[in-house]
Formats: sequence, structure tokens, C-alpha cells
Amino acid sequence: AASCQSELAGCRGAAKTEQSARELAEKRAEAYRALAAKLRAAFGDEGLDIIIRDGRLVVQLPNAILFDSGSRDLKPEGKEALGKLAGVLKTQSDRRFLIAGHTDNIPVAKKSTAFRSNWELSTQRATTAVEALVGFGVKPTQLGAAGYGEFMPETPNDDEKGRANNRRLEVIVMPNASEIPPVPKL
Repeated sequence: AASCQSELAGCRGAAKTEQSARELAEKRAEAYRALAAKLRAAFGDEGLDIIIRDGRLVVQLPNAILFDSGSRDLKPEGKEALGKLAGVLKTQSDRRFLIAGHTDNIPVAKKSTAFRSNWELSTQRATTAVEALVGFGVKPTQLGAAGYGEFMPETPNDDEKGRANNRRLEVIVMPNASEIPPVPKL
């Protein structure tokens, strides 16, 4: 009887933990929906894609509006897009964002001699975007920059359309510690 009571108590604890995890996941999903709605309002139907990857909200901006091929310098429409983005990010004072640059798989040496690799180019573009966002009023403590080069493609690099999809800047919304479900005791 004692072992049954112990097993029942364990099941109740597991059920409570499961419900708590579901509530945390729903809270995070609602925060993501609200942020996505603000972004769509700022950009309309074009200029960005919003996806969920690995439990994180990811905002994708195509390189075509941000940078010329082989360049880390923002185009005028890129500055405008980052200004719109900053307007939304500034309303999320409790969030941190990782700005991630991505390239296609064409070696950068064929495009330009300013960068040693696609990794360097993607990192420089992410850093340029972070600096622009800070210039538009986003707190530096909310931002980080990363370059993934050609190593996280969205689509195959088999043709120009695929390569264009892979040349992008992503804003990855980092979860708050309060949104992460507790790890069960082993």
C-alpha cells in the first residue's frame, strides 16, 4: 500500500509539472503571437517572414533589401527596414535578440576580396545590423550578433532562387528564463 501511495504521489507531481510546462508554453506562444502581430503591422505583407524554429520566434529579412552582393554596407531600403524593426524591438524591453547573418554557398572570394569567407561576411552583416538597430534606439544589452555563413541554408543552393532564399538576416527572439519549463529531477 505504501508503494502505491508513493507511486500515486509521483504521478500527481508529474501531472502538475506537465500542466505547469503547458502553461509556460502557452504563455510563450501568446507573447510570440503578440510580437508577430506587431511586426506584421509594421511591415505589412512584405519584407519579412516569421517562423518558429526550435521553439524560438525567428524573423527573416531577405538580403536583397539589406545588402548588395559581397557588401556589409546597408542599402537605403535596408536602413528603412531595420528602422521599422527597431520600432517594434524597442517595445520588448524584457527580451533579447540574436541577429544572425546567413549567406549562400558561393565562395565569397568569387564575389569580393573584402572578406576571407562567407562566415566573415555573414558576421559583418549581422554586426552592421546590430549597430543600426542600436542607432535606432534598441538597447545594446538586448542584442547579439552571429554569422552562420552558408551552413544553415533554408533551401538547396542549386539555383539562383535557392541561393537568394539563403542570403538573409534573421532576428531570433531569445526566450526569457521564466518561459523555460523546469527540467525534471532525474
